Amino acid sequence: MPISVGQRSTTNPPSWNLTIDSKVIPVTGSKSISTILAHLMDYLDSSKDYSDYALWWPKAKTWLTNTKWTLDQYGIQSDSHLTFVNTQKYIRLQLPDLRILSIRVDFSSSVFASVSKLCNDLGIRHPEELSYLHLRKISTNNERNSSPRRRHNPSCGGVLNRHNSMGDSLANNLSTTSTLFTPTTPKLRSTSASSCHQRTGTNLSKSLNNLAINDGDLARTPYATTTKHLFSQLIRPINLIEKCRLNNLWFDSSKSLMEQNVRENDFILLRFKYYAFYDLNSKFDAIRINQLYEQAKWSILSEDIECTEEEMMTFAALQLQIQIQSSSKSMITFQTNDFNDNYDNTDIDQALERLQNSLLGNMRSHSIHSLIQTKEFLCDYLRFCKPRRFLLKSFKRYWFVLHNTQLTYYTDESQQRNTPIEKISLKGCEILPDVNISTKKYAIRLMIPSIDGMNEALIKCSTEKQYATWMAAFRLASKGRTIDEPSYETERESIIALLNMQLPISNSQHTKADIQPDNYVSLKFAKKYKTKQVINEK
Repeated sequence: MPISVGQRSTTNPPSWNLTIDSKVIPVTGSKSISTILAHLMDYLDSSKDYSDYALWWPKAKTWLTNTKWTLDQYGIQSDSHLTFVNTQKYIRLQLPDLRILSIRVDFSSSVFASVSKLCNDLGIRHPEELSYLHLRKISTNNERNSSPRRRHNPSCGGVLNRHNSMGDSLANNLSTTSTLFTPTTPKLRSTSASSCHQRTGTNLSKSLNNLAINDGDLARTPYATTTKHLFSQLIRPINLIEKCRLNNLWFDSSKSLMEQNVRENDFILLRFKYYAFYDLNSKFDAIRINQLYEQAKWSILSEDIECTEEEMMTFAALQLQIQIQSSSKSMITFQTNDFNDNYDNTDIDQALERLQNSLLGNMRSHSIHSLIQTKEFLCDYLRFCKPRRFLLKSFKRYWFVLHNTQLTYYTDESQQRNTPIEKISLKGCEILPDVNISTKKYAIRLMIPSIDGMNEALIKCSTEKQYATWMAAFRLASKGRTIDEPSYETERESIIALLNMQLPISNSQHTKADIQPDNYVSLKFAKKYKTKQVINEK
């Protein structure tokens, strides 16, 4: 029958069968993913929660997460096979300090989004500095030649040859949910290893909520000294080719984990990728700084990063001092007050009393008001000097008085009611420490702004306590604050704690006989010099 001019053809597009797992659904190319999911729900158990499930196209390695797109837009045809899988899966993640956690991540989101979510749960700022590093299957010892410095074999392809690496011990162990080195590392609350795989939840944060992680655990090194069994788990690239291959194993941040051939229970490293760190703050970045320090330490020991001998020795000396001070009582007290905020009742009562005094203000009695006014004055004998070019520094003893932000000094205490020698406004000044514990030098350097520039003045204290008292007062005065504020005592105590950390410890557990150079410098450097030479340089 002929078709008239105004009549349109009403032929429907041809339908074909789409296979999702073992289910066959009749579809057309114009159907959207949301419509297909609605039809798929008719074949599934309605009592089960499928909010974490999504369609996965194995052949194209693509997630069909955009539910508004049609099958034609994705390029799916009748020969395509899709799977309906759970996007939340477990991986074994190694932190920069070599601790391994079994966590649950979203396999459908990009690597950048996954790292950002993980860093947010761990309390690490600026997640753009970190990324995932994948260790592929490592060749066994039987596949290697007897010499560790053998030439590269082209038949190995992209396999990275390393001796007894951590990836070997974990590649075939799928039942292990957490490999822990010390009791202080985070553990799962579940007692059985298989129970963590049976957990269900729709929120990604539930995986890390099940981990008993707090800021103090990740902000401190879990082991006091490096042990030998950790050395066998380090990846030691033996030449430049292996270093290039190791750096080529970074994940693509724009793709998801499953799109990059990652499967459940795979072993993945979390590392700082770019050596450009922004806004490091010891108050907010305790975990971030510790993980940075741990990655730098293990990178030097494994010779993964290039550095000079002088830089290696400087870093080794800092490591030794950190371990010595960590074992001392002052360092433990400082860390406890800084990270855990474990204050006793006396400190709480004093803080409440200071808060009450500051809130009441003029409503207090005249006696208390006069007591506060006397506290605003700080007087003592100090040595003063104004350095000049081509002249030796000569310190003279003066009577100093600090009132609010004004610093005045006189020839002696009896001249305090007369005209002072000089008045110095500390507001806006730069206060710099000039301390040497070994020579008992406790000096404060004042950089006073003037029309001609910055004028320098040196004030020398006689004792450690006197230095802490005046240094805390000067720092507050430079910010326009006075010593009657509660923050003055906190500032003074922090200065005393910092000085105590720099004091030499006579009864230190780390004697020269206990120092193992292999724990601080690379194996190549330790073999080059004798043990006594390395220890003496530290």
